[in-house]
Amino acid sequence: MISIRKILFFLIFSFSCTSYVRSGVELTFLIVLTGFTICVSKNGVKKDLLRYIKFPFLLIFIGLINAPNNSNSDIIKDVYYFLNPIVIFSFGYYIAYFIKLKDFITFVLKISIFLSFVYLVNYLQNFGSFRSVKELKEIVGMPSYIIPVALFILGYKLKNKQKVLRKYDTPVFFLLLSVLLLSLSRTFFLALFILLIFSSGFIKLNETFLVRVAFVSICLFSIFYFTSQSANDDRNTFQGKIFTSFNEVKFSDYKSKDDINENWRGYESFMGLKQYSKGNDLEKIIGQGLGKNTPLGLEITLGFNTFAVIPKFHNGFITLLVKTGLLGVISYLLFFINLIRKSSKRQSTYTSDYLFVNRLIIGFTIVILSTTYIISGWLNNGTLSFLILSLGYFINYKNYILRENIN
Repeated sequence: MISIRKILFFLIFSFSCTSYVRSGVELTFLIVLTGFTICVSKNGVKKDLLRYIKFPFLLIFIGLINAPNNSNSDIIKDVYYFLNPIVIFSFGYYIAYFIKLKDFITFVLKISIFLSFVYLVNYLQNFGSFRSVKELKEIVGMPSYIIPVALFILGYKLKNKQKVLRKYDTPVFFLLLSVLLLSLSRTFFLALFILLIFSSGFIKLNETFLVRVAFVSICLFSIFYFTSQSANDDRNTFQGKIFTSFNEVKFSDYKSKDDINENWRGYESFMGLKQYSKGNDLEKIIGQGLGKNTPLGLEITLGFNTFAVIPKFHNGFITLLVKTGLLGVISYLLFFINLIRKSSKRQSTYTSDYLFVNRLIIGFTIVILSTTYIISGWLNNGTLSFLILSLGYFINYKNYILRENIN
């Protein structure tokens, strides 16, 4: 009979591959739901998990209050959309009961190697057919988000002289680094930057440090914002993409379709805020309900689809405002603040595994929270799926370490 560990390894691999494809969101959900069901049948319902996911469930509850005003089919889609990350997180949480930390890390690295080669083969096959960053992403696509995660973890282990893949650690590190650089992904670089700050152990998370980070972040934001106003708007280069990043997400009522295409995230967010402002006082507090779509004021073709309304936004905070109001945004922030707070508590005794896992939790939490502004964060049903699963795993594994120390 096949052991549950082997089944879980297979499901994690399948989940990682379907998340990379991104067109298989429904299949990804079925995979994690299957894994979650198997784990619950073996280990029962855990009250600790319920305490962690109470805020994400609260978002669904808030969104359902005004949902009857919207289309039933759109309500069902939104319930699935909000439920998906909860199931992924819960599946990751349960995996920690069956797979040890070393085995999980090793498997993550093996998956990252496989998906790196998949990306490189695709890149080389299409080499010469793209001349800009935009064409690169359209033709070759993006690597899996497992790449920056695995790259940081392997770099952390190398720094602390801990072998994971034995003599292959260094070659794999440069393989992952090469894929990261070839992708020219601003989001990947942002995630790696955040992990280097908050998960490397170089700094200690305390109030003084957070104040300094906030100050430096405001300064950097201001520099890039004003630079983007005068920079040459050449988005065919990576440098141009960096300098125009704020223009792309800046809320504005662009008039021409060319401007809307170039600054789609900013335009859709503007229309979302406009929709939110139309709500009455109660709707501004609890939102206009799950299933609420925002009219675009025009028809626009993005990719192979034509849109006249938008059900969800790249900016996850706008999605929350429209569907769950200020109360939903507050609940969302409390979820992440709660994770950071619990991981910032000092313990009387530390082990290397505890420090490693705790730092990863803080880093992953900040990555997901910060990317909410640009790719929906927790509500992203594709790109960040593996990060959400890993966050669930590491949170429960940290609890396992604490339980072992108590016993």
